[in-house]
Amino acid sequence: MASLPEGFYLRDMRLDDLEQVADLDRLSFPLPWSLSSYRYEILQSKISHCWVVETNQNTSAIIAALMVFYHVVDEVHIATIAVDERYRRMGIASCLIEELLVYCNTHKAQRVFLEVRLSNLAAQALYIKHGFVFTGVRKRYYSDNHEDALLMERILDNQ
Repeated sequence: MASLPEGFYLRDMRLDDLEQVADLDRLSFPLPWSLSSYRYEILQSKISHCWVVETNQNTSAIIAALMVFYHVVDEVHIATIAVDERYRRMGIASCLIEELLVYCNTHKAQRVFLEVRLSNLAAQALYIKHGFVFTGVRKRYYSDNHEDALLMERILDNQ
């Protein structure tokens, strides 16, 4: 299993992370989540798990990456994953996915799935590297440009 680069730490998202999380989301996606959406996921949702990767530079904590996923019965749905542009190509997204797979094993999840933009070839390659396969298409899924979403899934052997 890959580990995070030295000086980077995975932990649960906290309310005091929300400003940085929202900034990272805005810089990463054309349809970012609102601050209130993240707040809901942390405080109210019974199925959400919100993780961040933190690093300290110049003595201030920086959110380098985030992941939100939902766990319902024996299925996990990756809702969003983003890595700050300054920290890409360091293996952080791979580590997040690997930690998610450990979570799935521990919690007996049978399936992980997600949607990814048709144009997001880098994300597709990342998911394929971790054993995900294409299972379908959601036509005109994204409201900003009506781009299709590809459905990807990984079946797990966690019985």
